[in-house]
Amino acid sequence: MDARQANLESKQWQLNFFSSEQAQQKRTLKQLEQIREFNEQAKMLGLARKDWNFYVVNVQGEFNYDTALQIIGQCKDSERAYYWPISMEISNLKKDGKSQASSSNSSKKLAGDVRLSVTGKFLARQK
Repeated sequence: MDARQANLESKQWQLNFFSSEQAQQKRTLKQLEQIREFNEQAKMLGLARKDWNFYVVNVQGEFNYDTALQIIGQCKDSERAYYWPISMEISNLKKDGKSQASSSNSSKKLAGDVRLSVTGKFLARQK
């Protein structure tokens, strides 16, 4: 009797396991179908990745405040392209009211007010 009970419990566990696996596969198939439908819609609307150009933005350096604001202001959506921000870091270079030299070997170069690093991408539709 114990062997049959153990066998029954083993078969019940297997049934539960395979039922769970089958349910997971159905969920995965449903998700894949949703992704396929989304891709088809994107293609119909001309939004497929191959229809877009990507332009990398990678600005790093020391700038005065006005130039830094201008750079930041240019990194936004426009009628021609969408901006996809990745990162932006700004740090103040002035200490005790004096600017630090921008590099030790170029003392002729004027130091900026801020150190700015902007990375991202512009996405523009191909014509």
